[in-house]
Amino acid sequence: MQDALNAIAEKDRQKVVDAIEAALQPGSGGNYEVEYCLENAQDHQQHTVIARGKALFGKGNIVYRFSGILQDITEQEAARSKIAEAEEHTRLAVESARLGTFEVDIETDKVICSKKFRDIFGLSQEDVLHSEFVAPIHPDDRPVRDMAAENALVKGTIDYDLRVTWPDQSIHWISLSGKVFYDENRKPLKMLGTVMDITVQKMFLAGFQESNRKFVRSFSRQPLPLLFFAGLTWW
Repeated sequence: MQDALNAIAEKDRQKVVDAIEAALQPGSGGNYEVEYCLENAQDHQQHTVIARGKALFGKGNIVYRFSGILQDITEQEAARSKIAEAEEHTRLAVESARLGTFEVDIETDKVICSKKFRDIFGLSQEDVLHSEFVAPIHPDDRPVRDMAAENALVKGTIDYDLRVTWPDQSIHWISLSGKVFYDENRKPLKMLGTVMDITVQKMFLAGFQESNRKFVRSFSRQPLPLLFFAGLTWW
């Protein structure tokens, strides 16, 4: 028994002992399951394993058999770690890009979204329905959203820019894009996507367009000889 414990990584030994002792208690039902690391004494490489077993009790609640199986899950654990790392990288990329993320269950209208997504729509509550994200959309832009949502169920993607009104009545521009996922019968199940606040970009574009209009008006009022270098042609 001691040799078996010595093979367990030091950080996990007490956890394994506690799990065994709990299984040996008559009121526990005898079930035993614990995940831990085994360490090779020669090269010190670690393997993640999961042990499942059961203690059988006889008369007087005395344990007469304790057996189980040991499964090496090192590869699965490594895969989980890689997935978690990739998800963390994705999360950081999304946050640095100032994107809000969302998932809509099309059947239940339930929305799972990031805090950034709620902030962009000017909403504070955590549990919201899809319809509550539609409410802040500027009335003049509702047709844009409605047509995009209807087309998305057919073509599988959604993209639009429109205005939303926050509780303080300020107007903000957003850009939303997403993808629809279907079942085997092509019934829409859910939509995943991102949203970005593009208010600053829209303000910059509006300022540029206004400057351009002013330039065109000024240009149209100038005498032709002045504008075209007194009629000279350059090659």
